[in-house]
Amino acid sequence: MSNSSFAIFTEPAECQDCYKCLRECPVKAIRIIDNKASIIDEECIACGHCVDVCPASAKKVRNDVPKTRQLLLSGKKVILSVAPSWKTFFDYSEEELAKISKGLGFFAVSETAEGADYFSLKCAEFMENSCNPGISAACPTSVALIKKKYSFLEKYIIPVASPMILHSRLLKQRYGDDISVVFLGPCYSKKLESDSDPDSVFSALTFEEFSAWISEDLGSFLFDSSVAKIENGGYGAFFPVDGGICKNINAYAPSVDTASFSGIDVITNLCDNCSSLSGNKIFLELSSCPGSCVNGPSLRKKGNLLQKMNIIKNISTLRTAVVDEKRSIDIAIPDFAKKITVIDHPFKEIKAILESVGKFSVLDEKNCGGCGYSTCKEFAAAVLENKAEKQMCLSYLRRISEKKADALLKTMPSAVVIVDSKGVIVESNMAFAQLAGSDVEENFDILPGLQGMLIEKIVPFYDDFFTVLDTGINMKMRTWKINNRVVQGSIFIIEKKTLAGAIFQDITLPSVNRDRIIRQAQTVLEKNVQTVQQIAFLLGENASETEVILNSIVSSFSGTEGEGE
Repeated sequence: MSNSSFAIFTEPAECQDCYKCLRECPVKAIRIIDNKASIIDEECIACGHCVDVCPASAKKVRNDVPKTRQLLLSGKKVILSVAPSWKTFFDYSEEELAKISKGLGFFAVSETAEGADYFSLKCAEFMENSCNPGISAACPTSVALIKKKYSFLEKYIIPVASPMILHSRLLKQRYGDDISVVFLGPCYSKKLESDSDPDSVFSALTFEEFSAWISEDLGSFLFDSSVAKIENGGYGAFFPVDGGICKNINAYAPSVDTASFSGIDVITNLCDNCSSLSGNKIFLELSSCPGSCVNGPSLRKKGNLLQKMNIIKNISTLRTAVVDEKRSIDIAIPDFAKKITVIDHPFKEIKAILESVGKFSVLDEKNCGGCGYSTCKEFAAAVLENKAEKQMCLSYLRRISEKKADALLKTMPSAVVIVDSKGVIVESNMAFAQLAGSDVEENFDILPGLQGMLIEKIVPFYDDFFTVLDTGINMKMRTWKINNRVVQGSIFIIEKKTLAGAIFQDITLPSVNRDRIIRQAQTVLEKNVQTVQQIAFLLGENASETEVILNSIVSSFSGTEGEGE
């Protein structure tokens, strides 16, 4: 289940089968097996949203610090490529960050913004010579989304690699191919790019990983007193904010129309309503994070968006373009996102799955989304593809549980009754009606389960139900009198001040009947443990509590019989 080699993965032991990651995943790249959620690597776009929303913190981001540390210890020259949004996370000055990085073992520190500047130049050149729209490849999550879900738009992606990849190639041109480049930024999906082109970028670290690394290792390094600096990245410093790429494109090609869209929901809406863009010459800046990179996964909890935008704006106003006539590198995009093959399931197969979960008509398809899928048909398709399990359908699970509970109530030799806060019977079985007397037993057929009747009209010790409801304290193995019979049992809380349940046995029955009751109760215990657990789940009571009650019945009757002998 856990695949920690992928950028994002699940720790199965921590997963609490809530399906929240599936509900929130924009591409449904989640597989549920045995109620545990795992990420489908080949379908994931590494947006990191599942990491943000997982209430159990079961979704993890692969930590690339260990392998980066090993690279540095090997003695190889390693350059740190720092995303321009770093100033919105760290409080260091440029000189301080450079010294810290060198203290960790890096040969030099350079701004990824230089790659962004070069990216802008090449995209501007492409747009000036094109008659069609161009989609930016700067955001790997957006590129992956288009390739996997909107492949008909893939032809519009401008064939220019992201700033991270371009910057690493520029650094290798400048320092030699024998260097290694490590990227530092706010993004999880950069790990996908790094994995697909390790010759360009050895590893991709998040700001959080780097910060933890500083705290752990920095004390073991000695700093020299020489001045350290970060290589200037030029106009690319404005890239991390919404519209920043468009601004850079227009710096090189003022006549090119541009538009920016940020947030997966916004991009999805754009793509859903765009069957073709042919003939519309416009540069489209797509950023998967609302507000762009300054609101990336590592930065979402760091300050407010306006503050971060102002920090970037103040930096970028001091920059000029990086003029280097020697810049001529491979601009090809690494193949880090594969197209997903969509399976068109025959209607009869979808129908068979729907019927197996009790959905026999369109009216039965509630499309409630509780399973994580938008529609019941999407859920059925996921079941066919082994991505989902039938019990994920809440209405189906509830029906099955109710049937099991009903079957158990009917077959139990014990008298069972459930009462609400007003003393109104919610459910009971025939054994309870028989215990209450012939008049009540006759009403059982008219009012199944005696639903709606008042408990005070049936048992003289009805006050005990209200005591349990008010206090939340169970009454275990008590003895009461009803209709000249002595009953033994328990009244227990199901939900404080809302529901109480009771289970009784008539201990005045002849011993031959007691033998039969003992055998039947033992059979219930042996054959219906799972059913008891389902009842406990529905009623909010621990399953072991129910089992203890059943066991106590067997024990009490066995003891009574022994005394008679």
